[in-house]
Amino acid sequence: MDKGTERGRQLAAYPHYLPPIMRPLPKGWKIIKPFHGFIEGSKSHNKVTIEDAEYFLRAFAAGEMDDGVGGAFDTPELEECFRKFFHRRAPHIKKTKFVEVGGCRVSESAKALYRLLYWLKEIHVARGNFYKGTLCRLFHPNERWAITVEFWKYELSLRFYVEADDIKRVKPHSPVQCGIPGAHNGEIQSPKAARDYFRLFRRILGRHTMIYPGNNFEV
Repeated sequence: MDKGTERGRQLAAYPHYLPPIMRPLPKGWKIIKPFHGFIEGSKSHNKVTIEDAEYFLRAFAAGEMDDGVGGAFDTPELEECFRKFFHRRAPHIKKTKFVEVGGCRVSESAKALYRLLYWLKEIHVARGNFYKGTLCRLFHPNERWAITVEFWKYELSLRFYVEADDIKRVKPHSPVQCGIPGAHNGEIQSPKAARDYFRLFRRILGRHTMIYPGNNFEV
């Protein structure tokens, strides 16, 4: 740690504020305990790439600590990473046809909803939507995979969609369809990368999240 720089002096003075390293170390570098937080010259959080966003989100989903101060140490804010990897912009191709490939109910709906409100901006929840209403739809940056967040009889639920050209139907389409999210997971096979994307969203939504570190408010 270079104590000759302003940033180095700040880190030396306040080591308890250091977030864990979530960026791969350069070849030959080692972590010396208890220091485990900052790499000089890492990318600024306002220049986060899609690859960066995916890396930090996967680290968070895998259990890496988030103390809510990443932006102060040139580490991308997880909210920014989330909105970049699960964005609300509609596909550029207007005629894109999506096919439902799976879904699930969300355990602990109230907590999951609170987390989602934290991760995203401008989400409006209306009481009339709680029975069978749609909250929002999120897209992968490739705009070929999508997640619909909705309510199924007052429980938060997810439906997963893949662009029609990317799916493989493994069972005949049933003329009688059940409306429960995830009822037809076995009919259609989606790309593994798409399934990993949906799984990542579920893991993030189900993980305890630091909402406000100022008073240690975690949901």
